[in-house]
Formats: sequence, C-alpha cells, structure tokens
Amino acid sequence: MAIDYTNYIGKIRALINDVNEEDFEFDDEQLDAFYQMSYCNIVQSAIMALRGLVAKYASTGGDTYRLDTIEYEEGKSKASNYQSLLNNLEQSIKDGTNPLL
Repeated sequence: MAIDYTNYIGKIRALINDVNEEDFEFDDEQLDAFYQMSYCNIVQSAIMALRGLVAKYASTGGDTYRLDTIEYEEGKSKASNYQSLLNNLEQSIKDGTNPLL
C-alpha cells in the first residue's frame, strides 16, 4: 500500500518516519486513534505515536536478524532514534519553529 502524504495518516507517518511500506510500525487504525485522541492535531498525534515507539523499543532488546550463520540483534538503537525524533518535534513546538503550528 502506498502512503498518501496528502491525508493526516500520511502526514503522521512522515513526522514519525514510519515510511517502510512493507513493514509499518503502526497500521492506519492505530494512527487514526492517535489522531482522534489528540483532537485531530497531527503534531500531537505524532508525539503520541513516537512515545509509543520509544516505549516499545526501550522495553525490548530489539529485533534479531539471522543471515545464514550470522545473527544480529538490533539492540536499543530504534528507541534512541525515535527518542531523538520525539525530542526534536517537542523542541520545535517549544521554540515555535514547527511549521504545522
């Protein structure tokens, strides 16, 4: 399924970098729930989603991948990446540089 960046679901996906169309972090219904809970605010929806992703990946060791005899564990790098996105988004709100405000 191609992402439609003209609607609020696509815009939230762009903000949280959930753009791998083969393996989304959230399905459309989950992003719609964040949107509804944030009173239809795209930026607040993205913050809710990022907080969920940080919590998800901080509580686990990450994904494990195997290629033949080589095994790779992702660790907490995903949590760090999502935390950085969250911090940047929250900071852009505080300093007034977020274009969606």
